[in-house]
Amino acid sequence: MTTRVVTATELGRAIRDARNEAGLTQEELCAAAHVSRRWLVRLEQGHHAAELSKVIDVLRALQLDIALVPRPVIQEPTLAEVLGEGWE
Repeated sequence: MTTRVVTATELGRAIRDARNEAGLTQEELCAAAHVSRRWLVRLEQGHHAAELSKVIDVLRALQLDIALVPRPVIQEPTLAEVLGEGWE
C-alpha cells in the first residue's frame, strides 16, 4: 500500500484505513503503539498537534514506514509567456 499524504487530515485517514485493513480496533492499535485511545481518535481525525514520535509508534505498530519523496516542481509561466509576443 502506497499512499501520498500532504495534510494532517490525509495522514489521519491513511492511518485509519491501514488500521481497518489490518483488522485492528482502535483499542488494539493503542495497546500495540502505547498511545491513548483519545490520542488515536484525534490523530485519525487529522488534528494538527500530533506528537511525531507517537505518530511513528502508531505507524510502526501498523508495520508502515515513512518515505520522503520530492514534490514535482511546477514551472510557472512568466508574464511575457502569458501575454504572448509583443508585450516584452
